[in-house]
Amino acid sequence: MRARHLTLGVMFLAAVWLNWFGDDPSSAKLVAPVERADAPGVPARTAAAPASSPAILRLRSRSELMGGTDEQEQLLFGSHSWTPPPPPPVEVKVEPPPKPVAPPLPFIYLGKKLENGKWEAFLARGGDTYVVREKSLIDGTYRAESITPTTLTITYLPLKQIQTMTIGGAD
Repeated sequence: MRARHLTLGVMFLAAVWLNWFGDDPSSAKLVAPVERADAPGVPARTAAAPASSPAILRLRSRSELMGGTDEQEQLLFGSHSWTPPPPPPVEVKVEPPPKPVAPPLPFIYLGKKLENGKWEAFLARGGDTYVVREKSLIDGTYRAESITPTTLTITYLPLKQIQTMTIGGAD
């Protein structure tokens, strides 16, 4: 580290010496421009013609300077919009909404029973239990159409759609 400090110190002293004694502005001399003869092969410059007294020209009207009052010429300095034109309207094909569909049956099958030659099914929804026979209404929304040993056919009355529920085997 000592050699490094020594080198930096010597460089600092050299910079201070150059700052004080390195540049002597009093020794600077101005050099006058020298007229030189044209080189051979280069055409000589011609001197400008002596200027005559300046003349003041008359004012001319704008229409004389710019031309007539044509609409195209008036738009010469008019505003211009660089935004692109809007795209042409796209024809949207509107499809009719899908036909409404009955919701899935909200009942849970509990069991069935053969009573006087007709089947009865036991269904549950929430905390309610229903005994369903053919042509019976369930909450005014569903009607049991037919009951067989394997299926229960129910009509959803608001849409008059028929749905079936499997209620087990033929036993």
